Amino acid sequence: MFPFAFSKVVFIVFIALFGVVSLAHLVFSFVENEIARKFTKPFCLVFLAVAVIFASPKEFLVYLGLIFGLIGDIALIWKRNKLCFILGLLAFMIGHFLYLTESLIIIFAYENLDSIWWAFYALVFLGFIGVLFLPMKRFTKKNRGFVLACSLYGSSLGINLITAISGIAFGYPKYFVLVSVGYFLFIVSDITLSYTIFKKEIKRRDFFIMITYLVAQLLICLGFLLTASL
Repeated sequence: MFPFAFSKVVFIVFIALFGVVSLAHLVFSFVENEIARKFTKPFCLVFLAVAVIFASPKEFLVYLGLIFGLIGDIALIWKRNKLCFILGLLAFMIGHFLYLTESLIIIFAYENLDSIWWAFYALVFLGFIGVLFLPMKRFTKKNRGFVLACSLYGSSLGINLITAISGIAFGYPKYFVLVSVGYFLFIVSDITLSYTIFKKEIKRRDFFIMITYLVAQLLICLGFLLTASL
């Protein structure tokens, strides 16, 4: 982390920009200024991704995860459009798999685990899909393809949270607690998003969705960066 002094300065600058733009975006979301909210939304992850690149260029899985998150953010500006919603879902799911791969690489490096564990994680992921499919079908009342896509996405969140928590439980890098809290907040954000789309609108919904989402992305990235610096 921070291979050069210049990188540290750039990291601080772009983290500050991330904070300022995120705060502005949350204010616009709170007052429900839709034009300003939609305009500022993509810039939050742009600044965070650039900060991560300068902090630790080798952690490409982390900033690629952020880039796919950025694509998801842009697509979900029009979340009422089914195609945009599916594209956003797919982009975020790819990002979660990139984060999961980063977590597993760290865990495997610490424990030198056998490749059988990859099969274990695949089975757990498939188990999540089965567990989520039926309640998701009742919740959304959509066709099976759409429900399966939502189940796949929910499974990617669940497996990431469990991986990070297991890392803490078995004594892996202490900064995994940041990743765990980040994924918990990610799930809270997506539950709020799903509820407001499929069940009932709530006042200032984008504020509640984005405050948990932005903090989640920041904590996940910091957790990975600090772990990489050990």
